[in-house]
Amino acid sequence: VFGHYDFNDKMTGYVEMHYSGNTANVQIAPTNATGNFLVNTNNPYVSQAVRDIFTQLDARETGTTTVTRGTLISTTTPNDGLAIINFNRRFADIPTRFADADHQVFRTALGVRGNLGSVSDNFLSNLAYDAYYSYARTSETDVQSGGVSLSSIQRAMLSQGGQPPVLNMFGQGHISQAAQDAILVNSISKIVAEQEVAVASVTGVAFNMPAGPVDFATGLEWRSAFGQYIPDRFLSSGDVSGWNAALPTKGSQTVREVFGEFRVPVIANA
Repeated sequence: VFGHYDFNDKMTGYVEMHYSGNTANVQIAPTNATGNFLVNTNNPYVSQAVRDIFTQLDARETGTTTVTRGTLISTTTPNDGLAIINFNRRFADIPTRFADADHQVFRTALGVRGNLGSVSDNFLSNLAYDAYYSYARTSETDVQSGGVSLSSIQRAMLSQGGQPPVLNMFGQGHISQAAQDAILVNSISKIVAEQEVAVASVTGVAFNMPAGPVDFATGLEWRSAFGQYIPDRFLSSGDVSGWNAALPTKGSQTVREVFGEFRVPVIANA
């Protein structure tokens, strides 16, 4: 939207407004989980030969070992029935990852401009002014599904109360609906950026030289910028695999400037 109003022959007010929005839907490959996990040495989902290996790994531990998965911190000691394995798995047997990104952009500007006339024919002539304020805001909200909670994976891999682990990580197609419900998470993050600008300027002819007029522009400018990233608890804690984890952050800056320029003709056309 653009509009203007002539108050008189020396002042015109004007306004600009813009809004746009769009949504992007993205599908990517199923998520994965990698790193060290704890398993029960008597895990019922593997063969006896593999359970024997788990028992050997448990016996070879030294002292107390800490395993951190997302927000869950666990410890294990030799011969406690828990073994540390380095596990890398892509979850092709659970719903894949989807992201909906909603973008919103708004900008408006209000200002006045006009002519100031001339001090004289040879000094500060054809003077014009322009003063405006603008505000712009951009936001992006990302809703992400198909990620998994690392702490929930670790809990679901271990026996609770003598019952078999909820999650069978070994082999494809063995993850039950109960296991999916236990480990799948949705995450949300938002990005906001704002900018304010105020400018006042004067242009015209400073004076005349043999080669032509010396044009000038001078003015003041103030700018303020603000940005913020707001992740949910899964993204901010690092307890998510499949989407980029990051801490919340924000910042701002303010700039004040004085500017001026001259255009000086050196040689005139013959």
